[in-house]
Amino acid sequence: MVKICDHRSWGKAWAHHRDSVLERLGWKLMTSALEGHLDVVKSLLEAGGRELVMLTENTGFSCLHFSALEGHLDVVKALLEAGGRELMMLTAYDGVSCLMASAHGGHLDMVKVLLEAGGHELVMLVC
Repeated sequence: MVKICDHRSWGKAWAHHRDSVLERLGWKLMTSALEGHLDVVKSLLEAGGRELVMLTENTGFSCLHFSALEGHLDVVKALLEAGGRELMMLTAYDGVSCLMASAHGGHLDMVKVLLEAGGHELVMLVC
């Protein structure tokens, strides 16, 4: 007996699979950003694009938050190029911005780069 598939179920199955793949790639991007692996970050950004770079983990931290916190300047620059202002303006659920994360980590050079990229608006969010 041949079972005929309902084509309507394909869309749901594909969407679930796509979301699962995107989630796994998101964790790899966040881990690579946290650890400063620029080549891996660039490869993942090419594979996942803007949708991938905009993912956040369960506290609202993005890959930019993690990289800024650890002071990985080249990674932050690559992430900003991929995600732009929208990525930089993401704040965690407790209000922490990438600018605050870089300052907390003691990375003055990172703070300067973020301010030059438009992070002065993030300062206004705190005030």
